[in-house]
Amino acid sequence: MKYELMILMTISVILAGCLDTPKEQLLPENYKENLITVKYVENSGSILTKEDFPGFELIDSVRFISPENISTTLETESVHNTLVINESEEVPTGFRQYGGSEGYNSSDRYLLLQYKVFDNNEKLNESLNLTAHNYIKNGFRPRALNSTNYTQRIFVLQSGVANRTDMNVTMILFGYDTILGKVGVKDSKDKSLEESLKILDIAIDRLKVGKKDVIKTTMFGTPGDNGTLNGSMDGIIIK
Repeated sequence: MKYELMILMTISVILAGCLDTPKEQLLPENYKENLITVKYVENSGSILTKEDFPGFELIDSVRFISPENISTTLETESVHNTLVINESEEVPTGFRQYGGSEGYNSSDRYLLLQYKVFDNNEKLNESLNLTAHNYIKNGFRPRALNSTNYTQRIFVLQSGVANRTDMNVTMILFGYDTILGKVGVKDSKDKSLEESLKILDIAIDRLKVGKKDVIKTTMFGTPGDNGTLNGSMDGIIIK
């Protein structure tokens, strides 16, 4: 019995030596567990200019800002003390601009550009699908483009204007990388689609996104009384 026990112990030692032992993974130099990468909008002013659409006047332009040390996502936007400030205001210390909205009008015509950049693209496609579905439920019709060079995902939707057979509203929902946006144009039928596509091209070309490493916090801000965003792309109403 003693002899058999010694044989079993010897076999166990041999087998243990054949097993791969995990190698110690060295962390990068200066690694910090609470360091995160966040994104922000580099543009400090409006994306569109008066030269882009002569005759239209800027009626409102705001920035969406968020604490820079908390990762902002579609799902957490509403609880991260995200606020709306006028474009003319300075972004407060400790905050970053992660989006913007600007509206223009001329007589009874109207242009809108709204955009947000998040720190990751989770739920981006789901949000586009849901928003497009809601527009369709409210009477908008999907519009297919015959030919397009857009690599971004876009939905083109159109709706007639009550008591105006010569006008319609074109909405374009777009998403790429971690950017989610919306273009809205109310104009004559032959211009609304043309103008909305022009705004989309301008936004894609001019919207610049930067990155920065910050020390994250586990504290969540309290939503502000004035200007707090909800998680919807329709959270801002241009007055």
